[in-house]
Amino acid sequence: MENIQSLKESGRKFFNEQDYSKAVEYFTKVIELEENAMNYYQRATAFGCLLDRKKAIDDYSKVIELDETFLDAYLYRGLNLFKIEDFKKADSDFSKVIEFGGTDMVFLYRGISRIRIRKENEALDDLNVFIEKEPDHVQALFHRGLTNRILDNLSDAISDLTRVIELSNENDDLFKVSLEKRGKFYALLEENEKSVQDLSDVIELDSNNVHAFYYRGFAFQKLNQNEKAVHDHSKVKELDPDNRNSYHETLILAKMENSNVEIESSDNREETREENEQENVENSPEKATQEESKETTETSEDESKVNEDETIRNELSSQPLEENPIEIANKHD
Repeated sequence: MENIQSLKESGRKFFNEQDYSKAVEYFTKVIELEENAMNYYQRATAFGCLLDRKKAIDDYSKVIELDETFLDAYLYRGLNLFKIEDFKKADSDFSKVIEFGGTDMVFLYRGISRIRIRKENEALDDLNVFIEKEPDHVQALFHRGLTNRILDNLSDAISDLTRVIELSNENDDLFKVSLEKRGKFYALLEENEKSVQDLSDVIELDSNNVHAFYYRGFAFQKLNQNEKAVHDHSKVKELDPDNRNSYHETLILAKMENSNVEIESSDNREETREENEQENVENSPEKATQEESKETTETSEDESKVNEDETIRNELSSQPLEENPIEIANKHD
């Protein structure tokens, strides 16, 4: 019969060689001979490296059952729950780690988890705590920027994304995404020239970015550059044939471009002339089209806000990086 110490050493050896399946095999033999928190913890870590999240969570739960003060078991169970998008339970584990005095990084993970369970104000508090300690952490700034967007703090959102853009390389995905979103947020604040500039830069980097064309089209529209707006909304229709909002905008703007308001002549009486002019303006194709455009834009913006908030929540679970799992295991050798 193999010595238990020899089995432990073999398990750690295979783990450090990144042969995680073999490590699990040996840690399982150890557990059969000696069931304690540390042995379950080491097997849980190996399961995590195999991306077998459920078995890792089960083993971390066993660690906590055997030793409810085992801080790292809460931390890494929380991370595995985070990865399978069980954000409510992850939030609970991260809160336990913070209660025990865990690392600053936990505030970032708990903040993102809280966004996903619609606790945006609490999420913002967590992200503020983390950024106070790590003011140039681009992932945290990015997440706080999008959290501010959900909370309609658009100026704060733009400030955070501007910092991300300053700190990132233009070839990085985070740079491109931040530039696109800042352009959208400028459009929502009706800072249309800034919006056009950002979104044009995005399109230069990615000529098939449907969102950039969509929001730049609205910015052009508000700048009364309707020909350019028609071009962008037509491009959206080409890239995304199912986008009915942009199709409707294209028709409206095309009518505005082609409409010719005619004011009827009247007799020389000034009062009658003014009344007729006012009536013609109110009933003109341009006036009707502008009202239709305004109504459509407001409706589509409201729908877009709801859809964008949900998209943001879905985006925010995959950004931060975990600590090296080999270092985690070796801390407990």
